[in-house]
Amino acid sequence: MIVDRWPDLPVLGHVTLPDLRDGGKLWTTLLDLSERLPADHVVIGGIMVYLHGVVCGRPLPRVTEDVDVLFDIQLAPSSLRDAVAVLGAMGYSLAPGSPRESSHRYLGPSGESIDVLAPRLDDFPPPDLTTTPPGRTIEVYGGREALRH
Repeated sequence: MIVDRWPDLPVLGHVTLPDLRDGGKLWTTLLDLSERLPADHVVIGGIMVYLHGVVCGRPLPRVTEDVDVLFDIQLAPSSLRDAVAVLGAMGYSLAPGSPRESSHRYLGPSGESIDVLAPRLDDFPPPDLTTTPPGRTIEVYGGREALRH
């Protein structure tokens, strides 16, 4: 259970997840991933905005059709590759045609889409951003702050 994994995480509220055009695969994927992926991650992007809006009583008219997951590569340097291994075990594979410099999108067996992302860091030496070798993920500006809050 997610609450057991992060016992200190405050509960902001409860929501009823809406039906989506994909028949609910996005929600099932999100909940399944939250229990399997390395713990040092946060969901960002459209799903995060949507869930915060719903908790506050402001349902949004459109829900994104992918899940953006940001990994804390400072605390867990292997988290990107660990996440890719979890996704592979769940039947995901790198999106066809992904260039080496943005190999971050993984497609599930039913077409669901997960983006494996890293925060933008100005560290030297630069962090290892490898996802599926030789591919690398993209860096998210403001990602470090998202991981800290």
